[in-house]
Amino acid sequence: RSEGVPPASTSHTNTNNNRSGGGEQRRWLVARRATVQELAIVDSVPDEVWLMILDALTWPPHAPGTGHPLRNLCALGCVSPHMYALSREPQLWRHVDLSIVHRCETKVTSTVIAKLCEMPLWKQQESTEPIVRSLVLDNCCYLTGKDLEQLLQTFGSGLTSLSLQGLSALNGQALVAIRNHCPRLTTLDLQGCVGIQDC
Repeated sequence: RSEGVPPASTSHTNTNNNRSGGGEQRRWLVARRATVQELAIVDSVPDEVWLMILDALTWPPHAPGTGHPLRNLCALGCVSPHMYALSREPQLWRHVDLSIVHRCETKVTSTVIAKLCEMPLWKQQESTEPIVRSLVLDNCCYLTGKDLEQLLQTFGSGLTSLSLQGLSALNGQALVAIRNHCPRLTTLDLQGCVGIQDC
């Protein structure tokens, strides 16, 4: 029966597809114009106001269902070049909580740690005050002692608070790394770090 379908029907179908495609293209163009208008509104908001909003999104406690703050901040940075520059303001990176990342779909592995430490943002630390003041790694079960060493080499000089709850794989070398890289540390949480407690 399929062989008996008249060619005209195929031509008619192709015409409908072309019309549908044209409609999709028009809708896409309308959406594109709307996006440009939205970007104009975004860029019209003073930087001071945006920084207050972004700071609220990235500083704990976080509202349930809002996603983890690092992903939110990086996603907002993709909106426009202006938002990208704002999302890299050092004041928004004072608190880095990787435990929230680990609880979501992205697990904190050595690859994630390496990419985080390679961010150009941290190069500003060479001539200014350290950026990150608080680092939370609670229950990041794939974290190794080498990963912690790399993190502390990057962030340790400015840290005043470090939380390592549940990192059972760490041992006494972690304490050595903390001593060597965290001169300003005033708060340290080692709850559940059985490898360290047994040293």
